Amino acid sequence: MTEGRAPFWNDARVVLAGALLMVLSNATAHMLMLPPYHAVDEGRHLGYAVALADGHIPHVLDKIDPSVLKLKDIKGTNIQAAAAHPPLYHAIVAFPVKKLSAADHAAVAVRFARSVSIIFGLASVLMIWRLVRTLLPTRTDILAIVLGALGCLPIFTFAVSVAYNDSLAMLGVTGALAATAAASVQGFKRRLWIECAIWMAVAGSTRMTAFLATMPVALAWWVIAAKRSDAASRVRRHLAGALVGGGLFFTTALACGWFYVRNVVLYGDPTAATALLDRLDRVPHGYFRAFVLRSGVLYEQHWTRIVGGVVLPESSERYAHLLMLLAGVGSVVLFVRWVRRKPRPLPLGPARLAWATVAGSALINLVLVLAFHAKGGDITPRYILAFAWLQMLLLLVPMTWPKKPSLVLGVLLSMAIMHFLIMDAYAAEQIGTVLLSPDRPGRRGTDFSVAMGIRRSGVPLPGVWFVGLLVLYTTGLVMVLGAVLRRYKPTLGALATGGEGGRLDLPSDDANPRPGGAGDEKHE
Repeated sequence: MTEGRAPFWNDARVVLAGALLMVLSNATAHMLMLPPYHAVDEGRHLGYAVALADGHIPHVLDKIDPSVLKLKDIKGTNIQAAAAHPPLYHAIVAFPVKKLSAADHAAVAVRFARSVSIIFGLASVLMIWRLVRTLLPTRTDILAIVLGALGCLPIFTFAVSVAYNDSLAMLGVTGALAATAAASVQGFKRRLWIECAIWMAVAGSTRMTAFLATMPVALAWWVIAAKRSDAASRVRRHLAGALVGGGLFFTTALACGWFYVRNVVLYGDPTAATALLDRLDRVPHGYFRAFVLRSGVLYEQHWTRIVGGVVLPESSERYAHLLMLLAGVGSVVLFVRWVRRKPRPLPLGPARLAWATVAGSALINLVLVLAFHAKGGDITPRYILAFAWLQMLLLLVPMTWPKKPSLVLGVLLSMAIMHFLIMDAYAAEQIGTVLLSPDRPGRRGTDFSVAMGIRRSGVPLPGVWFVGLLVLYTTGLVMVLGAVLRRYKPTLGALATGGEGGRLDLPSDDANPRPGGAGDEKHE
């Protein structure tokens, strides 16, 4: 090993591996136990995919008979509705789904499309890890807390395991933010600009909300390029920045603009939302109700709505409220510490631009979701999936006010348990009651609903799958909790200069049980 070089399996990489195991195991369990097309909108997305394989993009107002597409197992109506979205995800899965469905392998076709979603979801976890590492390079404990919470968040692990385009849209947004954050800290690099352009094109080719959420990225690159320019004149520096930032927008427009122009021509707006909501007889909710009275529903539905419109037990909503209460108490404690500290830390350092870009993107995404609800659309946290990590950071960082990590570890453990209970309740709602061993009359007990769902789906060795996935999830959770325990620092909750980016600073040096910066991995 080279002297002075951190080992490959440092705590940050352990956190990444643990989070990937948690998301993979939960998403796979959900993918296997959920019957084909039982998740609301899954039939619409796959119907859209098969229509693409037949050589056309459906009109959102022209009803399609599933039997014409040889998708006889699709449940529900309006399967053409997903054609309001750009077709990148659907084009990726189109031909395999069409061939498998035509060969009467509907379950295999759906699992294939779901597996593609899981791959994009895991790639998104990698991008989130990279982004948080750039924003908080010295705070591996915060990195572990955020990614551990994502692995325990029902809407996150469930949404990446169904045949939707949500996980690909999330990958595009988080990838663009990660590349931009790296450039804001390291300076302008051509490879990062090219990477960012690719991610923005992916986002724009998947969802309109994802495309608009990446717009602050172009402004950030304007600033990055202006700082890099050697021109003596400020006007020339900003002209160079405008060319770089505008180039990102132009590249994205070339990749996906044709679809939004098509929607404007056909439906009168780039999202086709007005025409589609009219067809579905949706009544507008109004902007006051959406932005003021219903905004908290997005938070509650992380634990209560999941996917498929299943209404889960009231206790899961009460649990969400308990977490918010704990976060509120912690916020008060941290605010008092911040007021008492002199001088007070300020958000300085190279990562400031990256933080501003993330905040702007998240705000745009949230406003678009609430505006869609105001027009009569559903309100669901699936539409803000790219910023679930930011919500977990805002929720759990206030719980790091004690000097010891007991509170954070307890909350993460409780989230893991609640996640399993919610998944089991969801499985029970979707699959009904199934005997554990119908082939063994002497044994009439019943298993967990998730295990029964895997058995009913016809997967070989369902018991091995269930226990194996449980072992993987437990292993990942232990890896993340171990990193939190080793790296924990009670935080002030305010941003300050730290290394190459920002960090969540401490109340005082005495509050840190370890010497400042000791053992922190070098940011890469």
